[in-house]
Amino acid sequence: MVEREKCGHVEPGDSCDGASVPHRGLVPIEAFRSKDSLLEVGIAEPTGGAAELIDVVREYWAVLRDHGFADSNPVKVLFDAGNRRSVIWVFRWKMPTSRMQAAASNECVGALAAIERAGRIVDHFPFVNEAYQGFETRRFPPRGGVELLRGKCTCTVKLDGFDTEFELEGQNGFVIMHRGPRHVQQDVPLMPVTILRHGADAPNPLRGSPGLKDAPEEVRTTPFRVEQNSDLPQFGIIRSLQKDRDFPAVAMWVVHWVVHTPIGTLVTDPKQPLVFGPTVVRHYPPVGTEFFSAVGPVPVYKQEDGQRVGTLTPGQLTAFDIVVTMDDEIPSILDRPARYHVEMFNRYIDDPALEIPLEGLVNDYRVPEDPAFGAGPQAKRRRH
Repeated sequence: MVEREKCGHVEPGDSCDGASVPHRGLVPIEAFRSKDSLLEVGIAEPTGGAAELIDVVREYWAVLRDHGFADSNPVKVLFDAGNRRSVIWVFRWKMPTSRMQAAASNECVGALAAIERAGRIVDHFPFVNEAYQGFETRRFPPRGGVELLRGKCTCTVKLDGFDTEFELEGQNGFVIMHRGPRHVQQDVPLMPVTILRHGADAPNPLRGSPGLKDAPEEVRTTPFRVEQNSDLPQFGIIRSLQKDRDFPAVAMWVVHWVVHTPIGTLVTDPKQPLVFGPTVVRHYPPVGTEFFSAVGPVPVYKQEDGQRVGTLTPGQLTAFDIVVTMDDEIPSILDRPARYHVEMFNRYIDDPALEIPLEGLVNDYRVPEDPAFGAGPQAKRRRH
């Protein structure tokens, strides 16, 4: 076992046998994908069979997960079949204090000791940051595919009968979307995105509200749920700002929401889409980019009877992690934007020179045939 491994579970900058563990390197930490130093990498050579070492590494992570010390991202256990026959593992701690909590847990310490009995730890990197995660930074992807991202959304809701508005901050957020391949629309490089599903949970903001003091406990404590209105378009357009390089680009997302609350399900006005952006992006997926809304407030209605009950002002959308990505095997109908998608982009883009030509584009099943959809007054645009 190398000397640094004797440190066990330590924190950045802690002393280990007289040595400190600082952040160092030529790349500024501000440029990293992650800056919290929660990734950990270990490398060990089996003293017996490799299968035994792999098993105890998997068990170590499972014990950390059971105690709430390891993040939800699956552990990666790799095996090098070369001369060293090394086993490499990568996982993410839940939070900075998790290392010290694991060090105080007899079960976690025992699971780590099992690794040391099954192999010789030859290297250990306890404070790793992710510098890059497979982003396209020069060209839009040449092939379509599907991505699952983690993220969050925020909004402000004002309901009739309540004196104050309240904030919803979506957690447990996810988005499943189809990215179209690079598409040139009348000399304009762009990338169409169809949102297949997204949603998030939010803590109940009505707890303690005087208007609900006599309401049942579940009404005052049940979380809210924000989801897309699947009957209406959910999409994005990413348009290049240059001709010789696809990035930087300008991106915009358009969604419609359903909000499940303990006092009923609310829907945002179908005629007034929620628009996030336009915002400059420098890679795809645009992980880490904050998309602030360009509209609001919009009316909200009770789903059961269509009664208007207040307003919703969208705040921001942010994706902060790629969970999985999958390339398409054959071309998809989603590879081209619908005409309505580009019309919406052109409506909200600030610079007329960035508008996208509509020639040859048609609407498909992603755009409702209801003539009332999209008619009527548009939501007031907000400037940031």
